[in-house]
Formats: sequence, C-alpha cells, structure tokens
Amino acid sequence: MNSISIKNTPAQIAGAEQKIGMSVRTMTSLRTLQQSVLELQADVREALAMNPFLEEVEAATDGESDLEEEGGPTDAISDPDVVPGNETAPPEDYIEWGAGAQSETSLDVSAFDVACNLPATPSLLEMVTRGLFDLGLDERGHCLAELIAGGLDEDGYLRENLNELRDLLDPSLGVSLEEMQSALKHVQDAVMPGIGARNLTECLELQLLALPEPTPARALALRVVQEQLSSLAGHHFFQMAAGLGCSRDELAHACELIARLDPKPGHAFGAVETGYVVPDVVVYRKGHRWHVRANNSAAPRARLNPLYTRLYALAGGAHESPAMAEQLREARWKLRDIQNRNSTILRVAEYLVEKQQAFFTYGDSALRAISLKDVADTLGVNPSTISRATSNKYMQTSRGTISFKCLFSRDLVTTTGGRCSTASAKAAVAAIIAAETEAGAMTDRAITHALASEGIRIARRTVTKYRQQLGKLPANVRRERADG
Repeated sequence: MNSISIKNTPAQIAGAEQKIGMSVRTMTSLRTLQQSVLELQADVREALAMNPFLEEVEAATDGESDLEEEGGPTDAISDPDVVPGNETAPPEDYIEWGAGAQSETSLDVSAFDVACNLPATPSLLEMVTRGLFDLGLDERGHCLAELIAGGLDEDGYLRENLNELRDLLDPSLGVSLEEMQSALKHVQDAVMPGIGARNLTECLELQLLALPEPTPARALALRVVQEQLSSLAGHHFFQMAAGLGCSRDELAHACELIARLDPKPGHAFGAVETGYVVPDVVVYRKGHRWHVRANNSAAPRARLNPLYTRLYALAGGAHESPAMAEQLREARWKLRDIQNRNSTILRVAEYLVEKQQAFFTYGDSALRAISLKDVADTLGVNPSTISRATSNKYMQTSRGTISFKCLFSRDLVTTTGGRCSTASAKAAVAAIIAAETEAGAMTDRAITHALASEGIRIARRTVTKYRQQLGKLPANVRRERADG
C-alpha cells in the first residue's frame, strides 16, 4: 500500500497530518459506537484515570423501575457537559462442525460485579489490533486496517462491504478500493488464518492455504471448498467425486481435512458476551404502544472538570501548554463520541421497537422482516454504522433482555405470494414440534411439508437448522425415548 504523499512545503505537511488525524478520529468514533455497555464503562474508567480534564458524575437514583407496564421515563435535569450514558440455508448452518451453541443470560449486577467480571481474555478486536502493530504498517495503512478490524463479527467474519466501509471515511482522504482490499489482507494476516473472511468459502480457503503445501489432500480440499461446498453440505458425495474427477477415498480424505477446519475462527478469542449482559435501552408499555428509553443507570457519566478547565485557561491555554491542549481536545472528543454513540443506539432502538410492535405483544411468530439497510435508509446513515450500533447491544423488555440483533430477520416468500420473516418460520417449526406427541414425532421432511401446507416454503435443511437451534432432537430419537 502506498502511504499518503508528503510534500516538502509546511502547508502540505500540515494538510497531510490533518487528514491522518481525521482518519484516526473516525476509527475512534466507530470503535466507541461498537462497544457494549461494559466495554464503554471500562473505556471511560481508563479515560477518567488518564485525562485530568474529565471527571465522573454521580448518577442520581430516582427509584424508578427499569421495566414498567404503564408510563414512560421521568424528565431529568439536563447538563450540557454531562454524557448520560434464498430458501436454502447457508452451508455453515448445517454442516456438522461439532461446535456448541452459546447461551445468553441476563443478571442484575452491582457496580462491583461489573468491575470484577470484565473479560479477562483479550477480545478478537484486541488481538487483531495487536497483530496489526507487528506488521509494521504505515499510519495510513494501519488506520484502514483498524477500520476493517472494527467491522469483524464474533465469528471473525467481515460481513460489511468494503465500499460501505470506505464511505465512512472523509472523501478528501482519497482512499481507493484497492487500498481497502490491501488493508483487508493485512487483517487476514494479523492473527490467524480465517479471520477477516467475508464468507465461509473464503474462511476455509484461507485456512487451507495456510497449511504446508505437501499436506495430504490439501489441493483437493481446496477444490471442494471453492467448487463443491454446497454439495458437501448436502452430502452429495457421488456427484462430487464425479465432478472433481477423483476417487471416493481421495474425496473422503479431503472432506476429513475440511472437517478439521474452524468455520468460526473468531470464537477462539475472548467471547464478545460475558456471563451476563447489561441493556442499553429499556422497552416499556404505555397504553397500547411500546416505547423505548435509554438505560441511564448503566451508562457511564462523565463531564469536563470545570475547575481544571478554568485553571488551564487562566494559565495561558494552548500557548503555554500544547500537551494539556491535546488532553483537553481528547476529553471533548471522548464526550462527543459517547454522546453520538448513545444517540445513535437510541435512534436505532426507537426504529426497531416501532416496527416490531407486534413482536413485543405476541412474540416470535409476529416478528417482521427487517434488514440493516432498512434501518440505515430510514435514519440516513451507512449500513456499516447500523451494524456497529447493534453489535453487542441489548434491550430490557417484558420478554427478558434480548439482543438488538434478535429484531432483525430475513424475508421469506410464502406460497400465496406474501412474506414472512425467518423468525416467524422458526416459531412455526417450534409450534409444530410442541404439538406433536413423542410417539408421533415428525421428521424434518414431514415438518417441511406441514409448513408448506401453511404457505411457508423452506428447505428441509433449513428446518433441520431451526430444530437444532431450538434444542430439539431428531424424530427417531424422540420416538425411541417415547418407546422407552
């Protein structure tokens, strides 16, 4: 990657430094937006300890219940310096990798619990950031790689489009798509093979390419991943052997090598979720409508220290102490980043709650199909911003503490020409299994036909995925238990 061009004149040097600074500021703002409540609390504690211009504000206790059936939040006295806190399922969903599902829990915790239970192991983002420093990148390349690293999900995948990420940057930086692709390559090289992949095929391909070339079955395994992954998921081994021009034994060795790969390499690092979560917002009912408010009791509160700021001004300000001027500037940026984060999260939550009124009243079967692009278009922001604003964010509801991501669902076209969400289809699978007797347990194919009779047409493999996510055993096992 070419570094930013530095000319000989002082004005041009200053302009180049300003562009780099703007890019670093973008990285910092996006990182703050992506943080969970616990991560933000830790970040603010560190800033309070390091920056004398910041001070903590005691949160007032109003005795208000976090979850109310009637009535919204009370008005608080505002302080301008205070920040209150297709039908066929994808192969990764039905190839048996042997990975277990993780559960979510929600607990009431004290400030002491929060401090003591912060993740001890480094997160994926932390590990990638450390790895980038070891690559010896120039400042521009490092900033771009950090931007991409911030878009990784808990599986280690980059689900965001490179063009959308580039749109987050100031156009004056002149970042090309080639530079973004180069930065992505640096992220993929920073920690371990598979991290930074954009899909399952690329993830497995990166891991295979990282193996020594003489590794048995490596070349054939690469062809399977690149050409026959869907067939592998469907266990169509005869067709695969014919298409690849290899023997069944050779194919078996290649498939065995693929099965040893990790389809979700991000899980090897510190979990994004700890043993509990803290909600960012609270959903409450007022009359016949559901509304949302910020969970101010959990948000860290900080402001500029008025005494220190006044003394700094009396001492001559930036002319006398450029280092202190930088600290003051950083303090103001920190407060602005937190305020922007909280405002964006609340706007997203308000949109989701308004669109999912039926879900909060009737449950999963009433969940509407909503995509990141729907929210982004309505709020006038980039889909990448919505992705970061909903990652590791939770809302407290009458149905428990749920992830923002739970309110997003893909569209399915019904046989009548209508639409339903994937969550509704999953709820329909759960209802069919709940209504059956153990002796009359239905196979996944039978459930598929039952759904089709109700107008929901999905693949049998998708039904299998939903059943596994629901923690239900296969039909033959359910029958055996009934007979026993």
